Amino acid sequence: MREEREEVRKVAEPVRWRWHWQNLNERHEGGTGSGWQHGRAWLWRGDTNVAYASWHFRADGDVGLTVTRAGTYSDRESDVLVGVDFLLVSFWIGVSARWLRSRRPAGDARKYGLTYSAEHDHLHWSWGASEFGDGRPSWRSRGWFLRDVLLGRAKYASTPYRREAVTIPMPEAAYPAVVTLEKATWKRPRWPWARTVYRASVDIPGGVPCPGKRDDDDGLYGLTRPARSVAEAIGACVESAERMRRRHGGPDWRPRPDRVTAALDRAAAHALTEAP
Repeated sequence: MREEREEVRKVAEPVRWRWHWQNLNERHEGGTGSGWQHGRAWLWRGDTNVAYASWHFRADGDVGLTVTRAGTYSDRESDVLVGVDFLLVSFWIGVSARWLRSRRPAGDARKYGLTYSAEHDHLHWSWGASEFGDGRPSWRSRGWFLRDVLLGRAKYASTPYRREAVTIPMPEAAYPAVVTLEKATWKRPRWPWARTVYRASVDIPGGVPCPGKRDDDDGLYGLTRPARSVAEAIGACVESAERMRRRHGGPDWRPRPDRVTAALDRAAAHALTEAP
C-alpha cells in the first residue's frame, strides 16, 4: 500500500517548464554583439523540447516563407519549423507534437517554401525536398538567379594595367610583396552597361606573420580589394594584418623573431625562383 501511494505521488508531480537562449551575434573583430540582433532559444517541458525559435536582423533583404519538417538526421530539436524572412528580419519558430512524431517517416528533414534573397539575387523553391538529396524529381527543389534569367549571365574580363614590387611595412619588419592593379568588368548580354571595378591583387610570398585561431603559426599571404593605387593596396594589407593580430592575439601581439626571419627567407627564396 505504501508503494502504491508513492507511485501516485510521483505521477501527480507538476512537470517543470524551462527555457534557455544563445547569443549568435559574433563580431568579426572578436567578441559578441547584442543577442537581440541574432540568437536562438529553446522551450522545454521536462526533458522534452517543445519549441525552438531563432531570429536574425540582417541586411541581405531575404523575403519568403519556409516550412521544415524535421527528420531523424536533422539537427533541429522540433518537429516542424516555420521560417519567415522579410527584408531585414529572419525569424524561425519550431513546435513539437506527439502526433507529428508518430506520423512522420524516418529520414532527413523536408523543406516546403519559396524564398528570395536580395543579397544573392536568388529565388529558391522547395516542396518536400530533402536537405541532403534523395533522388526525388528536380522540380521539388529549384533555384534561379533572376538577373541571369532576365538579362543573361555576366561575362567576366580582367585587364591588368600596373604591376609593382613593394614592401608591406609592419612594426617589426617590412615584408616583400607584389601589387597588381587591374580593371575588372562584368557585362550582361541583354543589358547595355557593364559593371566595372578597379581593384588590386596583392601577393605576399613569405607572408606577414599573424596569429591563427588555434596557434601562432599563421599569416597573411595576399588579398584582393577594390583599389585604384598601389598605396591604397599596401594600406589595405597593413589594416588586414593588424586586424588579424588584434582579433586572435590581442592589441600588443608581435611575432617572434624566428617567425619574422622565416617569412623574409621565404620571400627571398621566392624572388630567386622568379628571377629571369
